[in-house]
Amino acid sequence: MKKIIFIILIFQTNLIFSQSKKEEIMLLKVSVDSLKIVLENDRNSNFKKVQELNSAIENLKNQISSLESEVKDATYNLNQKELENMQLKNSLNQNLTEISSLKIKLINKNDSLIIISNELHKIKTETQNTHSNFPENNYDLLVPKFGNKEKDISEYSEWLVNIVAKDADGDTSYMTKKCADYIYDVIDFTWGYDGSIDEKTLNKKWANQYDLKYSNFGHLFEAGNGGWGTKKLTKVEFLGELNNGDWFKLTIKGGGGENDFSTTLVRVIKVIRKGNTFYVDNFMSLTQE
Repeated sequence: MKKIIFIILIFQTNLIFSQSKKEEIMLLKVSVDSLKIVLENDRNSNFKKVQELNSAIENLKNQISSLESEVKDATYNLNQKELENMQLKNSLNQNLTEISSLKIKLINKNDSLIIISNELHKIKTETQNTHSNFPENNYDLLVPKFGNKEKDISEYSEWLVNIVAKDADGDTSYMTKKCADYIYDVIDFTWGYDGSIDEKTLNKKWANQYDLKYSNFGHLFEAGNGGWGTKKLTKVEFLGELNNGDWFKLTIKGGGGENDFSTTLVRVIKVIRKGNTFYVDNFMSLTQE
């Protein structure tokens, strides 16, 4: 009996234990299923995240590739600019060298021009000095000696008109003393009054200085001894420079009556300049028509 009871107890105990295990298994199975669901959700979530990360990585790779391409282009452009700058620098240095060379040549040319100018001035001065003592007693020999014929004579014009107008007043302030003395002697000889200077004395006194062949005149800028009622300077011709003076040929028209321009005179004068003042130093009467 005791054995039966013991067996029954063992059977019941096993039955209880078996039911408990079953329940545990069921619970575990439920837990496993839940865990599978969680794991599946996590897997799906992680897969999505991985896709997103892969997409981000791909985008970053594309950006990096684009940046690398831009860096490559920028590096190439930089190298090109550096090459261009180097070429420009070399060209600039070459130009500076050429400019320096041209500057030296220009300085040398300027120096040469100065030397040439000095030589020309020296030649001109020597020529003038050579002619400074050239006798003025032969007009035909003077003519080929005149130099610097293109000189500006505008400053002489008003002065020449003025001295022609002053002729009737006997004004000698515009003549050198030697020229005035010579003219007075020629006029005195031309008038031929008693006691006037004779030809021999005139020649002895002035023939070695002035051309007496062309010295026959009564008034400086008029014909005859009676004086003109009308007179005007119609032409001024610059002959050139000689013996440190400027030579002019003056054409004067006038006559004894009012508005009378029937007579033409051609006078040649030598003018010397002292500061801003002009003086007649030689006087000739070429024609009287």
